[in-house]
Amino acid sequence: MELVKYGITDAAIATIKDQYMGLTIQSLDDKEGFEQVHEARMVVKGKRVEVEKKRKELKADALEYGHKVDSEAKRIFALLEPIENHLVTEEKKVTDELERIKQEKIQAEEKRVEAIRTKIEGIKSLQMEAGIATSSPEIQSLIDRLSKFEITEENYQEFKGEADAVKTRTAEFFLERLNVYKAREEQEIAQKAEAERLENIHKEQAKAQAEIDTENKRIADEKAKMDAEKRAEQERKDREAFEAKTREVEAIRTKIKGIKLLQDAKLEAERINKEEILRFEQKKKEREEAEAKEKERQEAIRPDREKLITYAQTLQNVFKPHVNDPKADSIMNDAARDLRLLTNRIIRRAEEL
Repeated sequence: MELVKYGITDAAIATIKDQYMGLTIQSLDDKEGFEQVHEARMVVKGKRVEVEKKRKELKADALEYGHKVDSEAKRIFALLEPIENHLVTEEKKVTDELERIKQEKIQAEEKRVEAIRTKIEGIKSLQMEAGIATSSPEIQSLIDRLSKFEITEENYQEFKGEADAVKTRTAEFFLERLNVYKAREEQEIAQKAEAERLENIHKEQAKAQAEIDTENKRIADEKAKMDAEKRAEQERKDREAFEAKTREVEAIRTKIKGIKLLQDAKLEAERINKEEILRFEQKKKEREEAEAKEKERQEAIRPDREKLITYAQTLQNVFKPHVNDPKADSIMNDAARDLRLLTNRIIRRAEEL
């Protein structure tokens, strides 16, 4: 196809390119550069306007021809469209019917497959029930229900293999769950028995502790009684000594009465009596101070004594774990005996503080 002639050749454009592409404006003050660029642009613009004017002239006839072609095509389309529409309608009767039959078959097949899928999902749903089961009888009931699913080609058709696999997996899952629950139930029975055994041990320990507390109270009461008796005995001895000393003083007074220097004897007796009274009061004061110090000491060590007794009682209440091996059980019994002896010794020595 011959190219359209626009009055400017590629060679002329190449020349213009060589002449003008090197033109630049160095700065705002470069007036000469600006004039050269402006004149060159006007030349290029003039060439472009000439080409555009020529393009419009050349295209005018082509546009008119195009309008004529489009009009003729529309006229022919208008004549052919009723014929084509009639043929499409007739053809659609058959294609629509074929599509309807096809959809019926598809729906029937979907219902058949859905029914089989529902049966398979029924088997799978048993696994969900097993997941919330809480005892082995419930699992056994699910196993009985699973056995009622008969996997035959009549019931499951081409999905028989899948149904067989699902039933097998479900049965295996049930057996695993059944074993888990049986093991758990056996463990619960063992734990209950162990709890009862520990409860009996705790009761025995509580009984032993009550006996220890009773014995401790008896010892404390006896000690308090002994302390009271010691104080009473000491007071009796002091009183008897004082009375003896008083009688001795009175005897001296009687002897002094027979002496001429009665006044001096009387003064001497009073002095002696006063000294004895002062000594008695001093001894009483010292005894009371000693008793006060002993009481303070007892009060000071009382928290330590209570701490020791509490510590011993805590050791007595330490849980003795159950062991199965006879040797280990022997070691555990020896340790419990030694611990009992140790705690009793701690309590006894604490009471002696």
